[in-house]
Amino acid sequence: MRCTSCTNVHPGLLWSKKGCRPCLTANSGRRRYSVLGAYSVVDGTYIGLATDGMINALSVMEWIDRLEASFPAASQITVYVDNARYFHARLVKAHLASKRVRFVYLPPYSLNLNVIERLWKFCKKKVLGTFYATYAQFTQAIDIFFQDLPRYQSELSTLMSLFQKSAVAVVALPIKNATERAESRFYSETDANLAFSWQQTPRQTC
Repeated sequence: MRCTSCTNVHPGLLWSKKGCRPCLTANSGRRRYSVLGAYSVVDGTYIGLATDGMINALSVMEWIDRLEASFPAASQITVYVDNARYFHARLVKAHLASKRVRFVYLPPYSLNLNVIERLWKFCKKKVLGTFYATYAQFTQAIDIFFQDLPRYQSELSTLMSLFQKSAVAVVALPIKNATERAESRFYSETDANLAFSWQQTPRQTC
């Protein structure tokens, strides 16, 4: 699935006088900022790629190269992904043939098996609680969030705790034998694309 949200503020609760509708600063227009990422439940490592527009096969190939560069000593890097088209693209499959990265495809509609969905939700909670007047401010806030993930270590450890307990069983599921063991394993987004939509012209929404 594709996670799409706007830069408009997403308030949890609002107080207002009886009979008065609260007004929030909002935007109009639309631009897309996509994040392709992988997250390890074992040590909290995150490897991502952000781009304007949509994720495509070339984006995935660049992301695969980043994974390999981040773990030069790993004999194999297993990434659990969904069945998005760009993961099955011919260019991507040809690129994987000479790489240490291995894709394991999760069953359809199995968001509960994909831990990075929780990271995306946490990101939106932290980023979209603020109004951004410009697209540049919006994308900068997203980039800073992922750069500073260690800052949220305590919150993420609680958020991921239930998944960490079952991670060993889930990870072992697709492995054919005991000797086929990867040194690094990641969960990639179901569709591996957190898409933020930015609306450009400020307006008041009541």
